[in-house]
Amino acid sequence: MLADGSFAQPVKAIGSLVTKDMSPVEAFRSIALSCLVQLQRNEAGAIFEKNPEYVHQARVAIRRLRSAFNLFSPVLAPAFVEDFSPRWRELARGLGSARDWDVFLTETLAPLEEAFPDEDDLVVLRAKGEASKDEAQISVGTTLTQKAYSQLLLTFSAALFSVKRATIDDSKKLSGLSLRKFARRRLQKRAAMVDGLVSEHGKMNAEHRHELRIAFKKLRYALDFFTPILPPKRLTVYQNSLTTIQDLLGTLNDQTTASRLIGKLHPKGEPESLIRGWIAGRTQLLIKALSSELSRFVAIRNPWH
Repeated sequence: MLADGSFAQPVKAIGSLVTKDMSPVEAFRSIALSCLVQLQRNEAGAIFEKNPEYVHQARVAIRRLRSAFNLFSPVLAPAFVEDFSPRWRELARGLGSARDWDVFLTETLAPLEEAFPDEDDLVVLRAKGEASKDEAQISVGTTLTQKAYSQLLLTFSAALFSVKRATIDDSKKLSGLSLRKFARRRLQKRAAMVDGLVSEHGKMNAEHRHELRIAFKKLRYALDFFTPILPPKRLTVYQNSLTTIQDLLGTLNDQTTASRLIGKLHPKGEPESLIRGWIAGRTQLLIKALSSELSRFVAIRNPWH
């Protein structure tokens, strides 16, 4: 909160501060710290403000941290991962509902209202959706003011920078790699996972799209983390395509989420044919655009080679 009682603007992800002379564990510490900073800078706004961007950026911070856990797991002590990874996952779930309702109201329902302003069913969905969003926002405030949240921040920070090197498992071979070699190995594993799923993109059902979205998100976060030590010339084209694909997959996931949320709200237990048709039509357009972008993506050379 600022001196005049207002809140600073929502804080987006802080750029990676890793350098080539860091060890993999030092890089993890730097990335984890930047995630904590982003989370805490959005904390007050997420609790007290109605602007949904605070909650969104708090969730981004937690997602990035969880991705870092997974990416750097070969050089982290198993006890450290087993203790904290589930706790951050649970916190992320506590913030998820508010963001889902906001996206539904702004990205799905608003265009429908503009196209069909006299549709009574949409009026009902708007009223119930806004009420559900308000309830979810209150839940966010409760989650971020609980003792468990403060304890998580304190204990995680203490373990992260413990002089006893609690985050390190010295018995693992990868802990002795240079950061560049470690990055290449981990990025290649992420890319191989994406390639395997892309080769089966003809399936393109909701379950497969979800797996594809998670794989692309992990690859994108890994690239973001390692950007300072990667060749910049090839990185831009690769990242641009990756971002486009992730955006398309995210919007497709929003359609699936919208159908689920509408099912909860609709007075008849299911959406009218108008709404079902709108979502189905938009989904097909997005799938077509995704297929074209995937074809372009597989032709781009990996920038870390």
